[in-house]
Formats: sequence, C-alpha cells, structure tokens
Amino acid sequence: MRLYSTVMFFVLFITGCASVNEFLYKGTCTGGQWEAVGEKDGERGVKDLTNWTSRCQAFGTQPDAIKYDKGYAMGLKKYCQSLGYNQGKKGEVKDLIASCTTLS
Repeated sequence: MRLYSTVMFFVLFITGCASVNEFLYKGTCTGGQWEAVGEKDGERGVKDLTNWTSRCQAFGTQPDAIKYDKGYAMGLKKYCQSLGYNQGKKGEVKDLIASCTTLS
C-alpha cells in the first residue's frame, strides 16, 4: 500500500508539472508574438531564446529568432539605460557590460 501511494504521488506530481508548463508556456509558444517576448527578456537583461526553443518543442512550435532578437535588442536598450546601468556601476552585472556598451 505504501509503494502504491508513493507511485501515485509521483504520477500526480509529473502530471501536475506538465499542466503547469502548458499553462505557463503554451500561449507564448503558439501566439507568435516573439518580438514582444524578446523585448520583455531584454528588459530583464536575460537572453532566453534557447530556453524558449526547448519549452516550445512540447507544443510543436519554435520561436521566430529574427523577431525575438529584434525585440531583445529593444528591451536590452531599455535595460541598459536604467536598471542595468545602475547594476553595472555597482559591479553587479559584469556579463552584460559589453552588450550595453555596444548599444547606440
């Protein structure tokens, strides 16, 4: 009985994770708004295209890398002009300093 309960717990846990992934990512993966997604990621200072590609495979889609990169560049500019600038001055974000200094 204890083994059965343990197995059922893991089955429900895995099923729940799949449902959460569908809830969180399906709309983004199938919506086609990749420029907006890229911009949002850029505003956070995080290029996440590889992870989006992995997430969207489950839904039979893939990101439009050109649109994502265009949006990311716009978002990164905003990031560098505000939060990233302040973090960089404090020495907190070293990996994005080169990206921010190449922006016009």
